[in-house]
Amino acid sequence: MDDPAAAPAPKLDFESANIATLKTNGAIAPSMNNLNATWNPNPLAEGEQFTDQAVTDMVMEAVATEHDSGSACLGVTATAYQNFYARNVAQWMFQINLGGAGLGETVDLTDKTVSIKAFVPEGSKIEAIKLVFGHDGQESQGKQVRFDEGDGHQPKDTWTTVSYKYINKEEINTDYTSGDFDIGKVKTITVIALIDSGTANVPGQTVYLDSLDW
Repeated sequence: MDDPAAAPAPKLDFESANIATLKTNGAIAPSMNNLNATWNPNPLAEGEQFTDQAVTDMVMEAVATEHDSGSACLGVTATAYQNFYARNVAQWMFQINLGGAGLGETVDLTDKTVSIKAFVPEGSKIEAIKLVFGHDGQESQGKQVRFDEGDGHQPKDTWTTVSYKYINKEEINTDYTSGDFDIGKVKTITVIALIDSGTANVPGQTVYLDSLDW
């Protein structure tokens, strides 16, 4: 029998049996928006256009040795490439298509706190993780959860909750929200892993993910 006191299952639990299906359905995939293939140390010139598109090397696989719930988690490994618009930031982006994951083609996340469990291995250069809600070219970025040294920062080598609750475009809990973003029409949730003191593209950066919920 199920334990009546057990916590309810998350909306999306990454298990060995469903990760291959999620990949096949395009429900989980890399996002390569505005990532430079070659690191450019120069400031962004006025009127400069993005042309040096990086190509993904992201690997997504079930990992049984680490998990927050169930018997496995999703290991995501990729090169952290330079963000064209923030030249000192290296990052990779992992996108969850909510329709492909069976959670709804558009999802109303009004007043919802969206969370995912993240495990940054000791020795990783990843310094922060944040969530981004998206639809139809519009987005709202949550604040970073930091994993480097500092007051209030999270330790590596342990499971940490990364969350975001959208309030409005002006609230201080958003890093950036585009003008026509609508929290009632969310189609994707993106996990961004950042090195925001970056000086070069950094290959082989792994984060383990589990238990997407709201």
